[in-house]
Amino acid sequence: MVCSLLRSSGHLCAHPLYRLVTPRAVPQVSLGARAFATDSWVGLQRRMVQMVDAGSIADCVEGGGLRSPNRAVAAAAFLWGSGACEVPLDGLRGLPAWRWSLEPPLVHADTHQVGGLERSIGLLSNCQTVLPPLAAAGEKASAMLKASAYVHQYERCGVSREELSHALLQLSQVKSDYERL
Repeated sequence: MVCSLLRSSGHLCAHPLYRLVTPRAVPQVSLGARAFATDSWVGLQRRMVQMVDAGSIADCVEGGGLRSPNRAVAAAAFLWGSGACEVPLDGLRGLPAWRWSLEPPLVHADTHQVGGLERSIGLLSNCQTVLPPLAAAGEKASAMLKASAYVHQYERCGVSREELSHALLQLSQVKSDYERL
């Protein structure tokens, strides 16, 4: 399954500036509640679009602080479960990747049930959801470098202050690339 997943999603990082992929899955239910999950394909598609629009990786309506729309380079959707091969994809057409990408997302369907769920949808997207974590990591790392926190440990392992500064500049460039999507 891993090999077919890699073959099915390799196009997501085709551009050298965009190498970060965000995974999402619905439904998100506890192990004890899986036997009672009866989500429809329409409902699952709607929730997936809401998650992407909100810039969230969790199945909730509140957002991750992204500007609208959450632009994407590429995406791949995976439908698993009963009736997956016959599902109309009208609900997924609301995905930003469908609206804003040059090519619509690749959609893969399989009747195999994942995790005992009757129906589930997975989405891998190369999108702007990575911006808040990148910004937070960059700010924290810059503050730590400015304060010389842990620099002595990096130097002891052969990594100079200049190399650390260069890595922060590269992180800043990745963030800038995703902001320009």
